[in-house]
Amino acid sequence: MNSIALHHLPKYQAQCDWYEGRQYYSIQGQFYTGITTILSATRSEEDKQGFKDWETKVGAGEAQRIRRESARRGRILHQQIEGHLNGISQQPLEQDAEQQKYWQSVQPVLEQVQSVHLVEGAVWHPSGFAGVTDALIYYEGQLCVCDWKTSTKPKKWDWIQDYCLQVAAYTAAINRVYQSEGVRVAQAMIAIILPSTEAQVFRIEQEALMEYWQAFKQRLEQFKAM
Repeated sequence: MNSIALHHLPKYQAQCDWYEGRQYYSIQGQFYTGITTILSATRSEEDKQGFKDWETKVGAGEAQRIRRESARRGRILHQQIEGHLNGISQQPLEQDAEQQKYWQSVQPVLEQVQSVHLVEGAVWHPSGFAGVTDALIYYEGQLCVCDWKTSTKPKKWDWIQDYCLQVAAYTAAINRVYQSEGVRVAQAMIAIILPSTEAQVFRIEQEALMEYWQAFKQRLEQFKAM
């Protein structure tokens, strides 16, 4: 695997709290709503009904089990990727063959990372939102915000629109927080990590990223009006 250059930006501390099912961040004495909370609360009625239909189909107990397993899988994989991007040698998960499949799936993506600037870093925006971005990296020669997602099956563009809004919000926050560092990000990447094949990579170029940012701001205003 290629060696990765580390050029870490300052990393800020954030306290994360939950209130009435919503995620909030306290950063430098200010409170911000979590990006995922904003997107979850402003889903379309069609999307909300789709989740309800899925839960009815599989059953409430099974739906809860799937959510727990997905969260556990994602948490472990994020920890592995974080260690790798920070130059920490990773041990294979010999006791968890399924988890190892996901780790193998993301290897081709990690091999294309030239340098790392931020990993699991809290970022915020004066519009009132915050979150923890997975990574700011040079990937295939471009500085981009990266978000890691796990899935049991491949995705289509139409299925990941909220992911695109999420990385657009991260990008805007990074550009604001690290403006004095000369950071200007104009691209994003979403990696869908799978158990049976190489991870899917969805690249979002500058023009599309700006469109997603405008769409996120509309969702933010919708959230504030609730």
